Amino acid sequence: SATVRYEHAEHEIFLLMLNLSQMKDENRIKSIFVDSLNFLSNQIRLRYDENGEGTSDKIIEIATNKNHFGSFVIEGEVNTIPNDFLSLIENAVSMLAIILEKHLAEKLLSDEKLILQQSVSERTRELEQTNQGLQKEIIDRKRAEEALRENEEKYRSMMESMKDPIYIWK
Repeated sequence: SATVRYEHAEHEIFLLMLNLSQMKDENRIKSIFVDSLNFLSNQIRLRYDENGEGTSDKIIEIATNKNHFGSFVIEGEVNTIPNDFLSLIENAVSMLAIILEKHLAEKLLSDEKLILQQSVSERTRELEQTNQGLQKEIIDRKRAEEALRENEEKYRSMMESMKDPIYIWK
């Protein structure tokens, strides 16, 4: 005899989607989604199809306006399933697409954050090297200024202490 668990399907799917939205592993999310929906009825089987090449009468795309995540193929006695339950499955797949899109966006954001962190680290190293170069230049200039000052004092002292005049011709 066919086992059908439609009575509390809405509640169970709601809890399923809530739990899936908290998970991070996309493959595990899809696997749990399929297993959970397959548990609700043995008249049909839901199968994930990454390439959308199913040959079944009923294929539900896992997609949002921006992204496509494959499709689910419903196999079995689809015509024996109440339309309300099929609509519930379609809505759950739409919610799954949103969850997967959220994970994709988080991954992209994480990747961008990593790239930005690397860029900041690289720029920080460049600035530290530039800063070290400037500090060395400051020290060198101070030494040159001090040497110039000492030479000026030495020559001034020498010129002031001379008794005979000195002439310079060009």
